[in-house]
Amino acid sequence: MIKARADGRLCLSGPFLIADAPDVYQAGLEFLRPGAGTLTCDFSGVEEADSSALAVLFCWLRVAKERGVTLRVAALPEGLRSLAAVYGVSELLPADQAD
Repeated sequence: MIKARADGRLCLSGPFLIADAPDVYQAGLEFLRPGAGTLTCDFSGVEEADSSALAVLFCWLRVAKERGVTLRVAALPEGLRSLAAVYGVSELLPADQAD
């Protein structure tokens, strides 16, 4: 579900639904080590996602901040953007980064 590239990009793939959230959350924490610098969560390989993906992303953002890691997002699916807008949390998401 998460593969790390040498350039600091964390490539997520497959479904990212509520049943997947605990495992994906834990897997992501492995990369959020102090001193990790800047990491980009790339959602381009995510086939299907629900609001749990947003919850995990916000948890990662909190942990990253606590650990001094900058976390960015790339290719956030439109469905997740829409959910963030409905929930009124769009402004809390890091801006999409160009490839």
